[in-house]
Amino acid sequence: MHLRRTYVGLLVLLVLAALALPAFGQETTSGTLEGKVTDDKGASVPGATVSVTGAQGLQAARTGTDGRFSIPFLKGGKYEVKVEAPGYATIVLKDVEVQINRRTQLPIQLSTGRVETVAVTGEAPLIDTKSTSIGTNIKVADFVAGVPIGRTYSDTFAVAPGVVGGGTRTNPKRSRSATG
Repeated sequence: MHLRRTYVGLLVLLVLAALALPAFGQETTSGTLEGKVTDDKGASVPGATVSVTGAQGLQAARTGTDGRFSIPFLKGGKYEVKVEAPGYATIVLKDVEVQINRRTQLPIQLSTGRVETVAVTGEAPLIDTKSTSIGTNIKVADFVAGVPIGRTYSDTFAVAPGVVGGGTRTNPKRSRSATG
């Protein structure tokens, strides 16, 4: 009887772990847009609506009492961000780049008045201070130029910076390392 209870407990634990796996997969295939909405004096703006429009449609969030917002599970790419709050000018930010496996910080300052459209030309920072994961976004043009011709399929991963190969059993000297 005790052994049967142990098996049932292990089975329940296994099912719960299997159900949690898709949530972990989202972390590495998407990015997060987060930030804080403040007014022109630096005070938080609670209840502002932050709308993000991109290839996958429209997603929106409201700022909390501290003015912070977070929009997770965005696919890598460029988005249009619109921020609206009663009594403040609406701000539209175009070409905001979200990268996979990264938290893109977007501080927003609202002022009273009219609608503004701002084109974002800067790049996202290369270092994410809130995450220890490593990843890269490879553009098709860069990838095609770096594909090794006449090698194995796994050699295509070497085009990403920081990729380390483990070598092979037949030739242990054939390994790749970002550190040399």
